[in-house]
Amino acid sequence: MSNNATNNANTTKRITTSCAVGHYLDFYPIVFAGGTGSRLHPLTDELIKALLPVGNKPALFSSLYMLERSGFTQAMVVTVPSQLAAISNYVYEQYPLDELVQKRRTSVSPMAIKVHAVTEGIGTADALREIANYIPSDFLILSSDLIVDWDLVGLLEQHRIRDASLTLVLYEDGKPQEKQPNLKYSSSHQTSALEDVTLISPGDHRIFMLESSADIEDQVAISRNILQHNSRLVLRRNWRDCHLYVCSHWILELLRRNVAISSIKAELIPYLVRRQYHLSKQCRVWQKLSKGNEQDSLDIPLGTEYRLEKPIHWIHFPDIVRCYAMLLPSNIFSRRMHTLEWYEQVNAACLKGWIGWCTTEDKASLKKNHHRLIIGQGLSLGDQSELKECVIGDHCHIGHRVKLNGCIVMDHVMIGDDCHLQNCIISSNSHIMERCKLKQCTCAASMTIPADTTAKGESFGQSHDADFLFG
Repeated sequence: MSNNATNNANTTKRITTSCAVGHYLDFYPIVFAGGTGSRLHPLTDELIKALLPVGNKPALFSSLYMLERSGFTQAMVVTVPSQLAAISNYVYEQYPLDELVQKRRTSVSPMAIKVHAVTEGIGTADALREIANYIPSDFLILSSDLIVDWDLVGLLEQHRIRDASLTLVLYEDGKPQEKQPNLKYSSSHQTSALEDVTLISPGDHRIFMLESSADIEDQVAISRNILQHNSRLVLRRNWRDCHLYVCSHWILELLRRNVAISSIKAELIPYLVRRQYHLSKQCRVWQKLSKGNEQDSLDIPLGTEYRLEKPIHWIHFPDIVRCYAMLLPSNIFSRRMHTLEWYEQVNAACLKGWIGWCTTEDKASLKKNHHRLIIGQGLSLGDQSELKECVIGDHCHIGHRVKLNGCIVMDHVMIGDDCHLQNCIISSNSHIMERCKLKQCTCAASMTIPADTTAKGESFGQSHDADFLFG
């Protein structure tokens, strides 16, 4: 190898290593965990959406553990006063006791997590505006209902290399049917309403539109500025937004000046991606304002020279504001569990081993009539019962001759003798009396289903209110 090639390789290694070791110093992660989960009724009648079990771990575990594994040393969890006690109890008391977290923390320092409550009933962009003074740098936004097992280092590297203002993560919908979990709660109109329409430059994945299908009619208007600066564009509607965003710090100044923007997903992100060229002149001022408290000199770790190139892009006006999309690798499973259908899918993914932090029961330890299970502590199981493809919570009692197929059973559930349940979700502290036959049913927490009940597609629970924060 030549000296030049060796030097180039060493330089690349220094930059990559520095970014992998120090990227968390540049980004402040924020997890939104204030959703009521109205689309998950009746599961969220009494349970907080962020704490719904996914493979027997609260959904919030997925976001926190992904951040911790990616090397972050601090994070903020944003919730609302009505959920503050429950979220704080999990973050400060239960999450540190998780076996995976404890195992990781034997070799690295724990991630410092702060729980912050914002005003009840406001939108996500309003919440971001409220906590702006606590955000010291460029930041990362993710939702507690996002279930994905992914190392974020590559995402943050791409954001820095592209000198992006916004990088959002998408995953491709409509994968081969054999790779998808079985759908038990299909709802075509609901799924369609959650689809996104994206306009992307295929070469570098520069994104110029991210709109909900519900807001798009027969035609899509594309501004002349976008057409003038991009020779090729692709319109897609099978990519879904993960609600995982990397943002420049100056965006907080935009929110301060545009108080009408209330939602991150519905208003802020579409505003940024569609008005990039228009915003560039204003952004020049906002970038300077957001950097007003910087020191005259900085101690820069070895190998981060490329970060000093950022000001050079200002000469390329009007291309200062740049938004990019990063497509999640096809071998990475990702869903936001904000509908019953997708909640079932993420639990099915746990059973199939698609999420690394979920562990199924060892096949050698399963009885003849038990197949592909995730079982919590303290299970009491009667004779001649059959369990197949189920997630069973802690301290459940299952009677004799019970058949469970494709069910999610949360903590402290009692199921009487001779019950047959197929594709059902039973929330915590519920009691299913003897000889019940339920198919594709959902049951709220602390419910009692009378003996000999036969039901299909029923929802047992109370009325529910409107959603909040990434609903």
